[in-house]
Amino acid sequence: MPSEMASSALTEAPDSILVAASKRGENGTFRVLVERYQAKIFSVALHVTRNREDAEDVVQQSFKKAFIHLHAFEGKSSFSTWLTRIVINEALMIPRKNRALTATSLDDVRSDHKTEFPVEISDASLSANQMKARVRVVGSTDLKDRPSDFAPGSPTFHKLLGCTDRTSGFEPPSS
Repeated sequence: MPSEMASSALTEAPDSILVAASKRGENGTFRVLVERYQAKIFSVALHVTRNREDAEDVVQQSFKKAFIHLHAFEGKSSFSTWLTRIVINEALMIPRKNRALTATSLDDVRSDHKTEFPVEISDASLSANQMKARVRVVGSTDLKDRPSDFAPGSPTFHKLLGCTDRTSGFEPPSS
């Protein structure tokens, strides 16, 4: 454990010295960088994610990635710039990770047309291509039996999109 004087010197050391020492494996040097930048990158992560818990996860993942990939840091930019870029990239990955929808088999949907489709999409203003990317349907035996029920413009198609009717902002592409 470093003495208090050495600890004080580490706290005041420039990033370049701390990065070099961390690359050499010196104990406590990366911890100083974490303490120095934790509040700043939390602020950046919170700004991007707009969620405290996600921001905390982003900060933890970012420091982990920075530590693991510190050997690849070339010093062409400042350490804080490099770390901030990691934070932004990690924060931008949160919606991608959360976006994954669970697949629902059409076999699980009752055959009567009064049953609402169990997939809900909140944003009916998405384009048809975005919808295709967000809605995954697996095991389409019902689709094979009744393809017209799932055609663009059909009531079932609008239920897939979360629309109640054709006036809710989504217009299927014209064929």
